Amino acid sequence: MSGRRLLLPLDGAAGGLVLAPGGGGAGLYLFAVDVLYDVQHGVRGKGANGVVELVINVVTLALSLFVLRWTWVRRDALLA
Repeated sequence: MSGRRLLLPLDGAAGGLVLAPGGGGAGLYLFAVDVLYDVQHGVRGKGANGVVELVINVVTLALSLFVLRWTWVRRDALLA
């Protein structure tokens, strides 16, 4: 059985409705884990590395919230 046949039920907009919130939720989880690691290991106060980590965390949070918001706003079209 090919991979294409396994994903067949997720084709089209219904697949987007299933996969997009999962991706957004995974991004929020990644954000939370990374922030917790940074706080526990004091990464924020270590010069340029702390700034890079902060940027990574902000981008991860922003993209995750964007994906969740985009999916929520278009849920009717995705369900059609």
